[in-house]
Amino acid sequence: MKPHDHSLERLFRSAACASRPLPSEAPFAVEARVLAQWRRQSPEADELFGLLPLFRRGLTLACLIAVASMAFSYAGGQPAPEEVAILNSVPEMNYLP
Repeated sequence: MKPHDHSLERLFRSAACASRPLPSEAPFAVEARVLAQWRRQSPEADELFGLLPLFRRGLTLACLIAVASMAFSYAGGQPAPEEVAILNSVPEMNYLP
């Protein structure tokens, strides 16, 4: 039994003395775990980004309304009636003493 323990100790000592080159970058598995954890914690850390989908929907709806109003204004093609023309004109008022 003694010879086996001695050879095992020698093996451990020689393994401890062996040098390995240090990696230049993190392995893919470590990088993937770090990114997954970062993404999981992101909504709690930045509550402002929770409003981003609502802002996008509002912006999309505003653009659609603007395009629809332009389409309806150009679709008429008829001259305005006289009543509307009078209401849209600016009256000139001369206040001379």
